[in-house]
Amino acid sequence: MAVVSILVFALAQATMPAAPTAPPAPSAAPAGAQAIQTASQAFSACIGPKAAAVPATMTPEQGADSALAACKPQETALRGAVEAMLVTVPAEYQAMGRKQLEDGMAQARTQIAEAIRQKRAAPATPAAPATPAK
Repeated sequence: MAVVSILVFALAQATMPAAPTAPPAPSAAPAGAQAIQTASQAFSACIGPKAAAVPATMTPEQGADSALAACKPQETALRGAVEAMLVTVPAEYQAMGRKQLEDGMAQARTQIAEAIRQKRAAPATPAAPATPAK
């Protein structure tokens, strides 16, 4: 989820002292950033197959809701990782971080539904013929 990556970067920047040179390397991000990245990857890994398996009888929005419901444990873990990091940053950044997370989760439903639409609209690609062994 790109939004979560943006959140991690924004929070990392907010908690680091200002540097007169280039931004810090990704490895300099707070420890919670790795937990968020791991949880985000698990959530994405769950959503992809669930969205791809949505039956044609469901609307894209129903399919997105179904995929999100099926991946609720991963979403909960992601939210927990974000919350654990947010409590370590200054209070003025916590509300911003929570809003970014909520906005990102709201966008996820729309993005999943759009991906389902695009998949359905794409022409079916025929299987490549097997090449005979020589």
